[in-house]
Amino acid sequence: MAPHGLASHQDRREHFSPELRRRNTAREILDCIGDLAGDSDWGIDIEVTEGALAGDSSACVHELRLLRAAGVRIAIDDFGTGFSSLGRLSELPIDTLKIDRTFTAPLPSDRKSCTLVSTIIGWRMHLT
Repeated sequence: MAPHGLASHQDRREHFSPELRRRNTAREILDCIGDLAGDSDWGIDIEVTEGALAGDSSACVHELRLLRAAGVRIAIDDFGTGFSSLGRLSELPIDTLKIDRTFTAPLPSDRKSCTLVSTIIGWRMHLT
């Protein structure tokens, strides 16, 4: 059987950020998905926008670490449109960095976009 994947995109519009800041959110999510989190035939991804991590997000980061430790992959979506610093993003428990389309749409013809995107990719590769 081919591996399956499941992703959940969460951002402020969907009010997931406050949920991640709430204690035991990770446990509630893990209770819902059961053994799928650690099952190699299934890939469970949670996507959080960069903006959802703005401000004091220590509780949110804690919940993301718990999810990741259980086998859930964490992605930052729309990277480059939020307010997080690069230094702060380097400390987040993330598996995937999804660069916002405003940076990737002009590729490959726009040299500035090429430079920016290749820099982001290089930066992320060196952090893992």
